[in-house]
Amino acid sequence: MANFQLGKFDLAEKSAREAASMDSASQNPKIQYVLAVTLANKQDFKGAAECLRIYLKSDAITDRERVTKMLADIEKQAQAKVAPHWGIIQSSFIRRFFGNEYESNRGL
Repeated sequence: MANFQLGKFDLAEKSAREAASMDSASQNPKIQYVLAVTLANKQDFKGAAECLRIYLKSDAITDRERVTKMLADIEKQAQAKVAPHWGIIQSSFIRRFFGNEYESNRGL
C-alpha cells in the first residue's frame, strides 16, 4: 500500500502480485482490486480489466456496481488506448481503504 500511495507503481505491482500468488484460494479478493488499480495507473488497461473480472467473481464483495462501472471505463480506455484521469481513481481508492482521516492528514 505504501508504494502505491507514493506513486511507486512498479513496486506496488510486484507486492500485489506476490500477495496474489500467496492467495491461491482467492480468500482476499481485494488483492485483485489493488492490483487492478495499480495496473490502471501504469496504463496496463488489459491487465487491470482482467484483475477486476477476477475480483467481480467473488461473492464477498460489496462494491460490485461501482467496480462494474470501473471495469467498463477501463475496457473503453483499453480500446481507445487513452489514459483516463487516474488520480481520481487513486484518491477514491485511498479513501476507500483509509477513510477521510488519510486525506485530512494530507490537507486534501
